[in-house]
Amino acid sequence: MMTTKKARQALKVAALVCIGTVITSTGWARIVDEVVLREDTEGFVINFELSVPMRFLSVSPTGQSRDFELQLAPDSVLLDEQPDDLVERILLSWNNDLWSPIKEIVYDGGSGEYPLIIVRFTDSVAVSVRGSSDQRSLEMNVVAPQFVTDKTADISAEQLIDTVVTQDSKLQTTLADARKAILDQDYSLAVRLLERLRNGVDAQAARRAGELIGWAYEKNGQLAQAKRAYEIFIEEYQSGEDVDRVRQYLAVMLTAARRVTQQRAAVTEKAGGWNSQFYGSFAQRYYRDETNPEDGDKELLRDQLVTDLDFVSRLKRGDLEIKSQFVGSHRHDFEDANESEFRPNIASVEVTDSSRGLFAKLGRQNRTTGGVLGRFDGLHAGYEVTRDTTVNVVYGLPVLTSAKYRINDAQDFYGVSVDVADLWAGWDWTGFYIAQDNQGMTDREAVGTELRYFDDKKSFFTLLDYDLHFSELNTFMFIGNWRFTSDTQFNLTLDYRHSPILTTSNAIQGQGVESLEELFDIFNDDELKQLALDRSAKTKTATASLTHRFNRKWQIIGELTATEFGDMPASGGVEAVEATDIEYFYSAQLVANSLFFNNDTLITGLRYGDTTNVDSYTFTANWRHTINRNFRINPRLRIDYRESKFDDGDRLVTKPYLRLDYSLSKWAKLEMDLGYEIWDETTGDGLDNNSDSTFISIGYRMQF
Repeated sequence: MMTTKKARQALKVAALVCIGTVITSTGWARIVDEVVLREDTEGFVINFELSVPMRFLSVSPTGQSRDFELQLAPDSVLLDEQPDDLVERILLSWNNDLWSPIKEIVYDGGSGEYPLIIVRFTDSVAVSVRGSSDQRSLEMNVVAPQFVTDKTADISAEQLIDTVVTQDSKLQTTLADARKAILDQDYSLAVRLLERLRNGVDAQAARRAGELIGWAYEKNGQLAQAKRAYEIFIEEYQSGEDVDRVRQYLAVMLTAARRVTQQRAAVTEKAGGWNSQFYGSFAQRYYRDETNPEDGDKELLRDQLVTDLDFVSRLKRGDLEIKSQFVGSHRHDFEDANESEFRPNIASVEVTDSSRGLFAKLGRQNRTTGGVLGRFDGLHAGYEVTRDTTVNVVYGLPVLTSAKYRINDAQDFYGVSVDVADLWAGWDWTGFYIAQDNQGMTDREAVGTELRYFDDKKSFFTLLDYDLHFSELNTFMFIGNWRFTSDTQFNLTLDYRHSPILTTSNAIQGQGVESLEELFDIFNDDELKQLALDRSAKTKTATASLTHRFNRKWQIIGELTATEFGDMPASGGVEAVEATDIEYFYSAQLVANSLFFNNDTLITGLRYGDTTNVDSYTFTANWRHTINRNFRINPRLRIDYRESKFDDGDRLVTKPYLRLDYSLSKWAKLEMDLGYEIWDETTGDGLDNNSDSTFISIGYRMQF
């Protein structure tokens, strides 16, 4: 039998082999790890899996709409750090083998103070959204009864053509030819004639042709083209008897297609074959940022081409499912090729055998429960002991921002956790033990528990992480959500933690070294342990937010945060860092829907920060408007002002911004961002530091 050390070394080798060419590291994942769609009785459900906890604040508008915005709030610590992935903007993909009227899903992290998930549909639907108690996922229920029907239209295509009345002889001839092509079942010719009518000047004929093009495609067996034509017609005209008929055409076609797909899957499964899914997206975007100091030469800050790729592959046979997932990007720097880097967020293979209650996931992945602190390279496996109890084991190598271009083979961890569902009515529980080493030295050893409660009106989540190695409480967190009415929601978060989280590796801070091993000959174990404690401040944060919807058009979001950052004493040649006072942040947002047009959204926000050293003020305005089915504009404005409490120093930053989106098709779009920044700063000793900056980005995204 292998020793524990040898077993862990074997697992480390397996993890390295699995990652292969994944040799750079990034501590952050894309905020939305995966979007999964499933059918429901009245429509469908969209599930958003998040890589970091995010509070769900609101969804707007209410009632029937084609565009919805889910507003999120990151942990207050993350909000201050503003990591790249938190403020990114990315087009998300989903399992599109299951049809839905979803047009696109976008994570937009740069919208005012808080990120958004924007979901756009080809037809009006109604939605409701709930965040999970632990803030690690969102569930969006979409009610689309118009697409769940087997009812057929009671009017023929020939009769529809005959309803067009015109005195134009050329138009009459085209109508007659289209009618004859339909009667002769020459549907390819019918499509060409109907396209001619749709692009003509007669509005009645164009609308009728738009209805019939999808029908002709369907009759010709071109189901993908038929579905797209139906969607375009519904999106363009939105209401009317003909739109209701097209919805019926689409619903009947999709119902039949689902039955065929299910039958094929059953035949494949019976024959011992695999049913497969494959979906994802590909994007490229060019960025160029320049700054022009008042007393200096213009400087190029960024000249990059960023290529993003993500995909999910699923193979299923009976109770066995194999899922492969990749999410990553390559950043090519034209100014300095040495700064170019490949940044994989996820590169994993996952196997589930539901009949045996077995699960295993190997590779680069994210986990924020069971004592795991986020992204790692390694193995997570689980066994369902009973229907409600699952035992998990995990082994991995933490992914660190400082470990670029290589696997972090200095640190490794292992842990075990137990998940119990329905411990009591509505309550779930997790208990865990986890240990981490750095070059043979204990880095972290902790036990902890997570307790969750969820019902229709409220949810609670409590996390406790106690470090046995340091004999210190590492993290305590409470998250509460109360939905008083359908229009009013209250959130409360209480957070106590060591920042950064306690590990012996914290000892390297300020020492001018890159690894803990370099300090082994300078400090003994107890001294390294004390250095780590000294470099990890105790932080306390409380956040309360209230969301209230006045009516379909207006809603308000208010938030108050109080936080205190503890001191870090001088030790090991590193200077002390003084504790902050209790710092307060107040913010309010006003959200307006259909303010100027029937499909626009305006979000305005104010934020005031009363901190130890400065007072800060932020104003944001974010307006989005869909010009037509394909073209959207999004002008924004952000103004930041801060003034010192100890001298005459102040800073004013004004940033107007414009985003343009153009959809080439349902699966391809062009994007352009233009921005300008004016920086006006006076230092404490009276010196001026003024500059202006410009930035532009342009790119495309494709889904498959």
